[in-house]
Amino acid sequence: MLLLLLSGSVPTLSESDRQQLDALGPVALGKDGSLHRLSNWAELTAGGRETAGRLIAARNEKRRMRLLEEQARAAEPEPERTQARWSLRAFGAWLTRRLRRPAEEGPAIDFAPEFVPQILDGRKAATTRYVGVDGEPLLSRLKVGHLANATCRTCSGRASAAPFARLRISRLERTRVDRLNGTLAATEGLGSADELRATLRRFYPHLRDADPVRVLHFALEARPGEDEQEAVALT
Repeated sequence: MLLLLLSGSVPTLSESDRQQLDALGPVALGKDGSLHRLSNWAELTAGGRETAGRLIAARNEKRRMRLLEEQARAAEPEPERTQARWSLRAFGAWLTRRLRRPAEEGPAIDFAPEFVPQILDGRKAATTRYVGVDGEPLLSRLKVGHLANATCRTCSGRASAAPFARLRISRLERTRVDRLNGTLAATEGLGSADELRATLRRFYPHLRDADPVRVLHFALEARPGEDEQEAVALT
């Protein structure tokens, strides 16, 4: 019945069927497409039925047209720009731009002299730091993918020093002093968790067991002179 009302077509009925339907009253089309009849149709006078029938027919036509428009809009394809945004080609272009973007530069990481050879030969691939306000807060800016200069100010005895290596941050980890373990100690080139805690307290004497620390995992990106050699090769 709903399809018939929406399409506007009227089926051919026999005289007896038509009389039975007339006795039930006209079919009203709801805003949501539902169908119903007037509950008080039988109580209306002939004049009242004529008026009600005319009003229902006019309202049915308006609602039918609106339902057809909504149905047509729902069947329309997505705008081309929306489809392109989620297409494989668009994603590939975004990924290519992302990969070609130069790595962001992070703050330098300073190391004690004994760690310099360990970093250069790959024995040390992480460093645990206290990044609170009374520690090294600038290192909290480092993110995965950042490049950072590795310096050793005490090696040169000057406030600033030329970097001895370039490090790429590969992973960041948050933990506490009392949760440092032997696996991390080995990654830092140390023999045990206790040795790692003792090393930290050399640089942060106030450090307590419950204090939070940040573990910077890194990969050696370049050794001394490699950046200059690459620049010469490209010119």
